[in-house]
Amino acid sequence: MIYLTVTLLFISIILEGIIPNLLRDIFPLFTVAIIIISSTFKIDDKEFYISIFLSGVVYDLFYTSTLFLNGFIFVFLAYLSKMLVDKNINFIKALLYYYLLSFLYIIIMFYFTYFYVPKSLIYIITIYKNNMIINSLYFSLFYLVLVGFKNITSNRYKKHSYF
Repeated sequence: MIYLTVTLLFISIILEGIIPNLLRDIFPLFTVAIIIISSTFKIDDKEFYISIFLSGVVYDLFYTSTLFLNGFIFVFLAYLSKMLVDKNINFIKALLYYYLLSFLYIIIMFYFTYFYVPKSLIYIITIYKNNMIINSLYFSLFYLVLVGFKNITSNRYKKHSYF
């Protein structure tokens, strides 16, 4: 499952660069979605945090000039996600945790990267509210795909008895 998680993290990083070029005024939070969904898998914590940190560093190399900042932020979000999300989570709870952690990510990013530009909390909420639809669609799609994949792979090794 770690290979699937890493692959989806890098797809999310690439999509976070492409989507704002196609749709104006979009602040994608796709990587946060993969962090929350993959925290429900039975992955070794060390491998999980290392892959999250490396994807944050790759994100920094591609899109920002702050080396290691997103690596540490992604690890912090992954830690919170591991603490909040249990293994048998339903879709609504996962979506609410996604909203909570993505709002926290926006606040952290504005604090560290846009600290020199005075932004109010109303401005941050407006950005978050305007981007809820596309981010919710992305989260829903990947939640259904990954949970379906997890259920298929976990049921593959079980013997089914119809009687």
